[in-house]
Amino acid sequence: YLSPVGDGYDKKTLIESSHRTTMVELSIEDSDWLMMDRFESDKPIFTPTRQVLDHIKLSVENYLNINKNIICKVNVILVCGSDLLGSFNIPNLWSDNDMNLLSSKDNFGIAVIPRIGSNLNDIISINEILTKNKDGIYLIPADITNDVSSTKIREKLRNKFSVKYLMPDNALNYIKSKNIYKTEIPDFRNKL
Repeated sequence: YLSPVGDGYDKKTLIESSHRTTMVELSIEDSDWLMMDRFESDKPIFTPTRQVLDHIKLSVENYLNINKNIICKVNVILVCGSDLLGSFNIPNLWSDNDMNLLSSKDNFGIAVIPRIGSNLNDIISINEILTKNKDGIYLIPADITNDVSSTKIREKLRNKFSVKYLMPDNALNYIKSKNIYKTEIPDFRNKL
């Protein structure tokens, strides 16, 4: 599941969730294994990642139980870049309880996509909770170096560079049709 953040996420360059959810829907419409969950994006306030994973786990378990008559424990794993995992080392950004639950293989676990310039072992070794739960942190091998990120795509769009082969055409066409990611981004939250 992909889970776009809600409008309450504190980031100045954030565009309205209605645009972000539409772009995700367009990007995955041809996929038979990727889905989007609106639990987080529909909330006007920030929703911690652990609460999003709790919701997804419960939703999938309930779906299987009700629709498929299958009762089982579903394993939900957070997939992220090593930059997000590195944010676990920023004081007071994540609660110790959430870091523990997210990184523990008995609860969730984290699959990490390496980013150029970050060292997964260094990120883990300086964090007591991540070190304790290192068996629940899985490195996704990067056989082909790929430094593409949504942040870099937005930056390219703002600077009027082509991102044609970095994202699905239908999402790019939506961005162009709505004039999203201009140089100046109005803070829509002032309207809230």
